[in-house]
Amino acid sequence: MEKNRPLWKRVLKIAGIVVLVLLLAFGGLVGYAYYKYQQDNREAEFCYLPDLTLTPDQFAADFEEIHRLTVENYSLYRKKGINMDSLYRAFVPRVSQAREVTEYGLLVQEYVAALRAGHANTCFRTYTARIVPEVINDSLFISRPNRYLLDAGFRDKDCILAVDSIPVKQWIARNEKYFCGSTVSDRHYRSAKNVLRSYADTVHHYTVQRGADTLTLNLQLRRSDYFPAEEQPAVEARVLNDSIGYLAINTMMSPVMKEFATCYPTVSHLPYLIVDVRGNGGGNSTNGVHLCEYFIRHPQSHCLSTSRQLKPSDDAYRGQVFLLVGPTTFSAAESFTIDMKESGNVILVGEPTAGDTGNGPKYFCTSHGTWLRLPTREPGYSSKGFPLEGEGVVPHYTVPFTVDDFMHGRDTQMEFVKKLIASGDTILPVAVE
Repeated sequence: MEKNRPLWKRVLKIAGIVVLVLLLAFGGLVGYAYYKYQQDNREAEFCYLPDLTLTPDQFAADFEEIHRLTVENYSLYRKKGINMDSLYRAFVPRVSQAREVTEYGLLVQEYVAALRAGHANTCFRTYTARIVPEVINDSLFISRPNRYLLDAGFRDKDCILAVDSIPVKQWIARNEKYFCGSTVSDRHYRSAKNVLRSYADTVHHYTVQRGADTLTLNLQLRRSDYFPAEEQPAVEARVLNDSIGYLAINTMMSPVMKEFATCYPTVSHLPYLIVDVRGNGGGNSTNGVHLCEYFIRHPQSHCLSTSRQLKPSDDAYRGQVFLLVGPTTFSAAESFTIDMKESGNVILVGEPTAGDTGNGPKYFCTSHGTWLRLPTREPGYSSKGFPLEGEGVVPHYTVPFTVDDFMHGRDTQMEFVKKLIASGDTILPVAVE
């Protein structure tokens, strides 16, 4: 019967089968692409170590998968000279000896911290008192304690001397292995700032100095949902005097642009403007680009992409800009800082930044449900040759905080800028390369 069928009908049948196969193949590819998109873009699940759904017999397989994901996706280990095989061999015996989930989770945190990148991290939550200390020359001070700390007996300006009878400098050094940072100084700083947090222990005993007295205070660290939600403004503006304005940009996440649009006109007419990103831990780098365009005077390349041009906004600021930076300045706030410095007309004051703009971090999850985040973009440089990871941005004027200023409620770096303006010496102290 088939042989008696006209040729055109047989050709049409074959063509129909081919089209059907191609449609099925295309549908499969679309389905796979959608699945991969969902996998790559699903929201990471954060948890406390005791809530990890792992049993000891699964630790080895889970760690094996973590290491494989790291080798396949982490883009910076070659640049940093990390021997991944040696790192793996160093942790395998310890993982095999872990007997409970918190012990295993701390090992995973230590492994990821050993990658030496600020954007490499686990998704483990910490127990907290919902406050961070002021770090000044390796001394830790309570600054503006919340109600929870006050109820535990802490007071403003208390100096933390020891944690569980361990001198604070020794405690910081001992715990650095758990904190992810792209520079040695950043890991050290993060360890110090987390003295009132913990991945595992929920009760600590703090020895503090208050004036001439030494006290021991017990503090129960809590899960973060124990504390009422606190909202810090994304942008704050103040007129310091008839010639100096102040803008604190506290995040690069929304609603930073909306709040900036409200705050900026209140200070944009003044001849001097202090922009403060010392407490800005980053967010969306696109917001950083839009903000930078209010402070530059000429078009320039964005530090993260030479193909993206920054152009001065129509109502860009015309006076002298001072940018306050510090070790908390990180991620999108750091790329903003690089762009501001490379504009050539912004004077940076403070301390070096954290040293990491991001390098395309993405979340990954093992089949056992352990989440981690890894930089995936190859290391790069700004258009003027500054490394985008591994080196903090050094300000034109390095001005560390002083204990005396802290005790008397003075902002060392803000006072420095005011004196600089008063002296009339507002020229960049070094040429921008």
